Formats: sequence, C-alpha cells, structure tokens
Amino acid sequence: MNINKSGVAFLLLCSINCAAHFPSEPSAEAFREADAHFTYHHKMINPYLVELFEGWVSDSGVPTVVSVDISAADQTNQFGDNEVIYNAAGAAWTVQDKNASVPKQFNYRWIGRLANGLHVVELSSSGGGGTMVATTLFFFRFSEGKGWRPSPLEGDNTQPSRLLEAGRVAETPYRRLLMSIERYYILGDRVAAAYAIHGNDLTVKFTNQSKAVEKVIHGTAAGEGKGQNVSVPKQE
Repeated sequence: MNINKSGVAFLLLCSINCAAHFPSEPSAEAFREADAHFTYHHKMINPYLVELFEGWVSDSGVPTVVSVDISAADQTNQFGDNEVIYNAAGAAWTVQDKNASVPKQFNYRWIGRLANGLHVVELSSSGGGGTMVATTLFFFRFSEGKGWRPSPLEGDNTQPSRLLEAGRVAETPYRRLLMSIERYYILGDRVAAAYAIHGNDLTVKFTNQSKAVEKVIHGTAAGEGKGQNVSVPKQE
C-alpha cells in the first residue's frame, strides 16, 4: 500500500486529534432545547445528521434511516461541522466532499414545530453530476433512548473501540437523545415553497411544473392519536 506524505501527515495528526471519546449524556435541558428550538448546545442540529434521512427520488419515499443519536454524534470526527455555516434564519449550509470530482451541496431550514411536537424541516440537495436540486420535507420527533456502552475505568484513556480487546464489554447504561423521522415527502426539483403551521397541520404552497400547488399535511394521521412531546429525563 502506497501512502504519500500528505497521507502520512494526516494519519499522524489523526492519531493525536481523532481519538474516539465517550460522549457526555444529554442533560434534561438539552432535551428541552432540542424539542423547543431544533438545536443542540445552542447550535442548529448538524446538517450531516439531517442529510442521513434523505432517500433517492427514484425510490418509494419510505426512509431507510429512521433515527439518529444527536448527543452521540456531537463533537465526533464522523460528523464534524467544520465546513458548516449556520445562520440566524434557521438554516444550515454545508459542502460535502468538496475535493471530490462532483461535490455535493445541501442545506436545510427548520420550518417550525407542530403542536404535537413534530418538527418540520426542509432539505435541499444537489450533486452527483446532474442539475437537479431535490427538495424534501421531513417531520422529526425527539425522544429519549437507552443503550449500553463500555465502562472506562477512572483515569483510563483506552479508546472505546479497544475496550473489548481489554476484556471489558458494554456494561454501563446511558441515555440517548434520538431524532426520529415520522413523515417524509419529496416535493420535487428546484421547489421554492412557502409554509404555514396551524396547530397540527402544515400548509405547503409551491409551484410544480408551472402549476401552483397548495397542500395541507395533517401532522396527526387518522387513528394515530395526538402524539406526544419529548419525554424529558430527570436531572441527575
């Protein structure tokens, strides 16, 4: 295997700065913040996490990724936000793989929150060699999840990925701040939509193939119940 000088430099730098870490558990305040403002630690939710839910326009529109752990992704190498530009208008913009032959660009904007706790998010993305700018509408809900992770000993700097080799299995329960998708709509190519929230309903107005379209999306489907807000854990 051939590695050039820049590759060696990256590996050396990564060995210093890219070590895995144990993310801190989300606090009760972090749950409330995410559910109220679609933010985590006072920043818009990382757009790389939102983009994970996007499917192919040629597919059925049923998402394959249904949930992500916001707190676990925070300050990780995989979902670093060094290329992200946040603005005060509720949008986040980024460029993915900017050194690739075909860069991909995507941005999202938080439309708002329905009365039943569903967050409405519009994602626009382009790339892959074509001219299409796909616009997709997501309905997200935040909730508490639980999992198990390895237990580092006091003063132990062993990376989580190496704890199994050290004979320690996942044995500590921890909380997760989950963002899950409940609705998914593909609006089309180069759609400039206007939105209005009324309780649990969302009115969408846009132009599709030179035709004006107005749709009302009900945030609570028949027989689904009224939904519920995020369950805030007790502060420990």
